[in-house]
Amino acid sequence: MASVFDKLSDALNTRDPALPTLDRLGASLQPDLDSQKVVTEWFAKFAEAVSAKDTTKIADLFLEDGWWRDHLALTWEFRTFHGVAKIKKFLDDQLAPFEFSIVKLRDGAELKQPYPDLAWVQALFDFETNVGVGTGVVRLVPTASGEWKVFTLYTTLDDLKAFPEKIGSRRQFLPNHGKWLSQRAEESSFSKGDPSVIVVGGGQSGLDIAARLKMLDVPTLVIEKQKRIGDQWRDRYQALCLHDPTPYISFPSTWPVYTPAQKLANWLEYYAEALELNVWTSSTAESVRLLDNGKYEVVVEKADGTTRTFVVDHVIMALGLGGGVPKFPSIPGEDEFQGQTLHSTRHKSAKDHLGKKVVIVGACTSDTFWEGVGPTDVSDRVHTSMPSFLVKELGKRQTKDIAEADKDLLESLQKVGFRLGWGPEDAGFFYSSMTRGGGYYLDVGTSQLIIDGKIKIKNDSLIDRFTKTGSVEADVVMYATGFEGATISIKRLVGDELASRGEQNGAWRWLGVPNLWFMMGANLAMCRYHSKHLALQIKAIQEGVYGKRYAP
Repeated sequence: MASVFDKLSDALNTRDPALPTLDRLGASLQPDLDSQKVVTEWFAKFAEAVSAKDTTKIADLFLEDGWWRDHLALTWEFRTFHGVAKIKKFLDDQLAPFEFSIVKLRDGAELKQPYPDLAWVQALFDFETNVGVGTGVVRLVPTASGEWKVFTLYTTLDDLKAFPEKIGSRRQFLPNHGKWLSQRAEESSFSKGDPSVIVVGGGQSGLDIAARLKMLDVPTLVIEKQKRIGDQWRDRYQALCLHDPTPYISFPSTWPVYTPAQKLANWLEYYAEALELNVWTSSTAESVRLLDNGKYEVVVEKADGTTRTFVVDHVIMALGLGGGVPKFPSIPGEDEFQGQTLHSTRHKSAKDHLGKKVVIVGACTSDTFWEGVGPTDVSDRVHTSMPSFLVKELGKRQTKDIAEADKDLLESLQKVGFRLGWGPEDAGFFYSSMTRGGGYYLDVGTSQLIIDGKIKIKNDSLIDRFTKTGSVEADVVMYATGFEGATISIKRLVGDELASRGEQNGAWRWLGVPNLWFMMGANLAMCRYHSKHLALQIKAIQEGVYGKRYAP
C-alpha cells in the first residue's frame, strides 16, 4: 500500500501550469546571462511607457497571465491583478490620476532559480506618485522570442511626500530634561485632550502600529489589560521560544536564534519605553461606539477602577492573531473528570505535572522562522511581492522537497501511527500559516520522542466524553487547540451590528467600517512591515491626502 509520502510525491510530480516554467515558456537560460543587463533593457521600455502614460505598452511588457500586486501606492488598497486584461484596466483607471512617475531602477538585479525548470531575474525600483514615494519589485522571465517579460510586479507606498516619518535626519531635538519629563507625563496621560488614535492591545502588533504613528506625528494611546507590557509572553510557558525583529529597534546581532518568550517580553517593554509610546497598562477598553459625526467614543477602565471616555478619529484592534480568546472544545462529562483541565495558554512548566499522566489535545504550533535573508527593508518587500496564489504553488514544490529531505523521519512517524498532513492543497506550512494561522509543527525534538515511544499518541478516534476512568487515563488534560479568532473580541467591544459591517480578512487595510482598523498579531515580521501600511493610511486620512479606494 502506498504511504502518505508516496501519494504526496505522486500528486506533486505534475507540474502546475500556473507557474512560468521554462518548458511552458519555450525558453532556456544562457550560461553567460547578465541579470542587470536584462533588467536594464526591460526597464528602459517600462520607464518610457510610464512617462508617456501608455498603458498598452506597459501591459505588453507582461506575460499574458502575469501579475501586478499593489499595496496602497496606486489603489489605496491591497489589490492583486492577474492577467494582462485586468492589469490594463487597472492601469487605465489608476496610472494617470495617481501620477505614477519618476521610476528609477536600482542596482543589484539577481537571477533566482528555485528549481531547474523555474527561473526569473529579480530587481527593485523606486517611483513617485502624486502623494508619495514607493518601491517596486519586478520578476522577469524569458520567453521563446528571447524577450524577457514580467511574471510579477509589486508596488508599495513607502512614505507620504509631505509627511515623512521623523527618523534619521528628520528626528526631533529634545528640550531640557525637566521640560522633557513634564511633556512626557502630559503626553502619556492625555490630560489636555484626546488622542487621535486608540489602539486596543499592547502586544507586538499594538506597539508596532503605535511606533509607526508616533514617527508620523499622530497622537496615539495604547490600551493594554496586562499589568506590564510583554506579559502576554512573560506569562506563557517557560520553554516557549520565537523569533525575528521589530521596527526601528532591531534585535542585537548577539540575540539568540530562537528568542525565549520572557526575553521578548522584556524587549517589548524596553521598546515601548525607548520609543516613548503612550501605553496604559492594567486598563481595559470597555466599549467602542461609532458616533454620528464619524468619530468613535471609547470608554476605558483604568487601573484604579475609574473610567475615562475618549472621542477619537480612529480605533485599531490589535488583539492578536486569535483575538486572545482560547478555544475550548465542548466535551460532555468534563464536570465528572477528577483531574485538571487547562488551555495551553495557562501552561507554565512541565514541573507542574511531575509524576502525572498528561493528555494534550492538539499537535501543532503557530511559529515560523526566517533568518539570513538580507536587510529587512528589502526582504519585507521581496517576500510580500509574491501574490498569494503563487506562494501556494511554490509551496507545493517546497513541501515535496521538505518531505523528501525528512523522508526517514516522516516514515518513522507513520510507523507509530502519527498522521501526516501537508497543509491546504498540499501547499505546506507557510501557506497553512497564511490561511489559518497554524496547522503545522516545526520540529525541535518532539518528533523523535514520539518515534521512540516516549510520547504516546492516539488519533484513531475523536474524544467522545470525559469519565472518571476511560480508555485513556489522565490526571491532566491540556487543550492545545488555538484561539477563537479576533471576531469575538471585536464584537464584545463594538457590538454585533457594527462588527457585522466589517470584513474578517481586512487586516491592515479597509475593514468595511470607516476608521476602524484591525492590526493582526501575526508573526513579528508581518507586524513590522504592514504596520507601516496601516499608519500611512491613517496619516493620509488625518492630513486630507487620502484618495479614493480602488474597488471596482
